[in-house]
Amino acid sequence: MSSIPPPVLPPVDENVFIPDVIEFNLKRNPEQPFYTWSEPSATNGLAVITHLEFGRAAHRIAHLLRPNRIGEDGEVVAFIALADTILYQAITTGLIVAGLVPFPISPRNSPAAVVNLLQKTSCRRLITTNITLKPLIDAVKAQIAGTSLGEELQIEEIPSLTAAFPNLAYETAEHSFEPYPKPANRPSKDDPCAYLHSSGSTGFPKAIAQTHLAWTEWARAPGVWDYREHKPRLVLGCMALPSFHTLGIFMQLLNPLYGIMSVTVYPPTATSPSLLPVIPSPENIIEHARLTHTTVLVIIPYLLLVWATSPEAIAFLKTMKLLVSD
Repeated sequence: MSSIPPPVLPPVDENVFIPDVIEFNLKRNPEQPFYTWSEPSATNGLAVITHLEFGRAAHRIAHLLRPNRIGEDGEVVAFIALADTILYQAITTGLIVAGLVPFPISPRNSPAAVVNLLQKTSCRRLITTNITLKPLIDAVKAQIAGTSLGEELQIEEIPSLTAAFPNLAYETAEHSFEPYPKPANRPSKDDPCAYLHSSGSTGFPKAIAQTHLAWTEWARAPGVWDYREHKPRLVLGCMALPSFHTLGIFMQLLNPLYGIMSVTVYPPTATSPSLLPVIPSPENIIEHARLTHTTVLVIIPYLLLVWATSPEAIAFLKTMKLLVSD
């Protein structure tokens, strides 16, 4: 990737929504790395998803989940899945490109909590990994049986990795691609862009609307803004973050989109409906951070307690420019 031109940083203001920054980067930063992971057979041992490939993946997802913009803008689509980071965030982004409102939900929630979140957001569409989350989805179906939600809720399988990334880590401008049609009416900055939910540590998790303005404000926060101008360019290790979590959205999505930061993730392994993504562990986080030449590692706090007992881990962490913990 050393021969690619320097990044062109996108504008960050209240009028540059997610679909806008996707479009900007498709045109101005197509060769910049969006996601990278360790791949022994690839050049320099790294597989790279460029902004060209990620932007196209988002548009492909939009085509699949709302063909020809059928239906109404602003429909809430709940999203509970065990999926690789690259697909998870492509789906989140693709739903926004399609004029829908993604609601990523933790699969750790109870069936009752999931039902409550669906009800609170008037959500009538759920995309999921039906095989790997079968007990949870079956329990949700049982809980809403005989109710209006049970009659109206559509439950679908998420788009596949191949559908989003047909040329995984090898997409070029010459590959087949059809842009998703633009909206007839641009959403307001105060319209919901997505929903996230609270932890639920003191009761049911609460659905929290995130407006388009809110996400552009996030992109001006120090965790994106300060990294944009850093030289040499930083490589953010975000493989351990849950993609439904606020920190996951912030680091795995907003940082590469608005900051043109390269984000390192685990290799995609959920390549069929019955397979699972890599489960983070203290050992494989260090391993993949090392293999991907990560310079900033973003983690949850408990990992520091584990690594504090390992001289090898401490030695590696000393090579980081920065450790970020929520």
